[in-house]
Amino acid sequence: MHGDGMMVSLTSHGKNHNCGRRYSRMLKILFFVLVIELAALPARVQAWYAAGRGQQSRQSLTPESEARIAEAAQEALHKGDYAGAIPNLEKLAKIAPGVAEVHANLATAYYSVGRFGDAAREAGEALKLKPSLTNAHFFLGLSLAESDRCKEGLPYLERDFGRVPDPQLKRTMGVDALRCAMNLSDPDKAIGFVRLLNRDFPDDPDLLYLSSHLFSDLSTQASQHLLMTAPGSYQAHQLNAEVLEIQGKLGEAGEEYRKVL
Repeated sequence: MHGDGMMVSLTSHGKNHNCGRRYSRMLKILFFVLVIELAALPARVQAWYAAGRGQQSRQSLTPESEARIAEAAQEALHKGDYAGAIPNLEKLAKIAPGVAEVHANLATAYYSVGRFGDAAREAGEALKLKPSLTNAHFFLGLSLAESDRCKEGLPYLERDFGRVPDPQLKRTMGVDALRCAMNLSDPDKAIGFVRLLNRDFPDDPDLLYLSSHLFSDLSTQASQHLLMTAPGSYQAHQLNAEVLEIQGKLGEAGEEYRKVL
């Protein structure tokens, strides 16, 4: 038991901070390519400006230059060069700030390079413009969780975990949800995610690591509660005896065991 919290916070040691290889590998499989077809982008931008919005952001760009920017972004994404795609996606977001799909793909690119705060912002903007974008919904929850904004991110992860189609993304979402539930001292939700994840990913190292901390913390909490509320009970003496025996203090352990009899 640490302070008044129910469980140890895993913010510092429950995350993989060396995320580059992890996210690149995952997103080579998962990355949602640009939804806007290159041929359609200029028309979408033209429609955006025809409505009288964002004229200052367009500057002197022509439809041809807009298409080249989109093509360069898509080419970088197809190569797995997410960092290289970001500058052109950022340009597209300025050219057509009202096109939700641009923000959604920029969010995914930011996420892939570990810029989780930026990813959450862009995913949120995409959902404001088009709430039906499922990829933006997925990456908003993931980005909030990785930004240590678990109170905001966990509801998204809970809703999306059962409907995400890709197993690897489901695994990442579930592990983030488990970590968030632990950080928020919500053991019921944490245990629920452990059960769900154990069904599909029983040998996953992240899951096993987090599970060991979850059940260790719950055990510590229960033990301390027993010793505080019923220190003279035979259960408390037996627990003390078992701990002393593990520590190699056999004489003291024997005394505690005798109190059990």
